[in-house]
Amino acid sequence: MAAFRIDLEEWLRSFSWRHRQIIITLASGERTAAVAELFGLTAGRVSQLRRRYQQNWLAFQGDGPVTVK
Repeated sequence: MAAFRIDLEEWLRSFSWRHRQIIITLASGERTAAVAELFGLTAGRVSQLRRRYQQNWLAFQGDGPVTVK
């Protein structure tokens, strides 16, 4: 668990403040529509970002292709 927390903090630092807030909000369980409304985005854009964050996390962990943020 400690390693996960360290990795997560390091990974989150690779994003802008706004993207970190979106990631944290999604991770807290908020629904796509709620996140979209909170951040002035469309639900489709939030879905795209979620996939990008997932791919980026996997790449960070060495489990997936490296993608551009």
